[in-house]
Amino acid sequence: MIWKTLRAGALLASLSLASAAPALAGADAYVQYLASAGIDDACPVFRYTERAILVTLASEALWDTPQYEGWVRSSDDDTFAAWTDGLDARAAAMAVNVGCTQAANQILGPVRGAVAARLYQDLLLAVHFNDASQDEFERIELSPAEIAAANAFDAYLQQLYGQSFAAFSAAQKQAVSQIVLPPMNNDPSSFFFAPLSIEDMESRRAALEPLQFRARDIIRNALLEVSAESNGFAVRPWRGSGVVLVPRQAPDQRLAIIDTSHRFRSDEKLGPWMNGVLVRMPDRTLRLMTYGGESKFDSANAVLLVARGPTTYAGGTAASTSDPRWRAEALAFAGVPVSEGCLGQRCLAFPAEAHDAMLAIGRLDYAELWISVTGATAPPPGPVEGFRNLIFAAALHDLVSNAQQ
Repeated sequence: MIWKTLRAGALLASLSLASAAPALAGADAYVQYLASAGIDDACPVFRYTERAILVTLASEALWDTPQYEGWVRSSDDDTFAAWTDGLDARAAAMAVNVGCTQAANQILGPVRGAVAARLYQDLLLAVHFNDASQDEFERIELSPAEIAAANAFDAYLQQLYGQSFAAFSAAQKQAVSQIVLPPMNNDPSSFFFAPLSIEDMESRRAALEPLQFRARDIIRNALLEVSAESNGFAVRPWRGSGVVLVPRQAPDQRLAIIDTSHRFRSDEKLGPWMNGVLVRMPDRTLRLMTYGGESKFDSANAVLLVARGPTTYAGGTAASTSDPRWRAEALAFAGVPVSEGCLGQRCLAFPAEAHDAMLAIGRLDYAELWISVTGATAPPPGPVEGFRNLIFAAALHDLVSNAQQ
């Protein structure tokens, strides 16, 4: 089944989950969230999508402290850093002390409840925005694959909560009803039609943006995880903020994802978005693995463009890639189709030389991943006016540096 992930079975089975999110807040909550992440590193308990929520909850708990508010006002970096270092040390010690024993349940129980509540609330937000009006600023249309991923996590939560799922679901629906905005009436023929002023519209958008971010984030993570699990991989955090694919048939392997967005634009401003990850393979080749059920990407082409050494054009690295000289002078590595060991859809491999070229540019430089679904095999000449798929080199630099330590 898709739900069978790498887990510490006995530890997971003995956890009790509350119907509503536990009252975790402030510095103590931050420590408990971080300790739970440390336990998860040693004996996997959370799925990747849950772990991403755990990191968010830890950040929010930290932002809710008077020390954080004081740091924002004073910008006293040294004092704040010393305080957070102390919290991090407490969390690390807590995780080490309980390890993968039953004692970890005391820490993990309320945290798993909080994570599950946030997960379900974010799924509800995704459904809410998918069902919203056709207003371009409010609707977030979900693809069939994204809806399936959301349904998969709904089923997962039903499995976790069992007979108490109805109470859990009702509590989260009530929580979400308190934060979503009422729909606008966009029908001019309606008696209640009242167009918003520019100021009101901007205020509404500002209120919607964090909720829409949560909706997009949960669907992005859920789609990646469900797609990976369906194709024989687990998705796991790695060395801090890194993410890896772990093949079930080779659990000692770590295939590191080196992009950060997991979404790419094809044909610059003309083409559709695709879901995919750029992955470093054990042989130093790179692979663009696409997923998400979109058949229009089945014949996509891709070229990885890497500067010949650190970028020197004025205006910063990201800006310099729009200079036509950048593409003309860059090393170009065409993706070669691969049929196995990917995420179920179009998969393109780039040679080890592309990997080495990315290590040769500066850590803060970018490569460009050019993609086409129109049959083009290389970027067009001349100035670039559309969206660029920029791959930050830092992730690959850090990966190789950590491996050498």
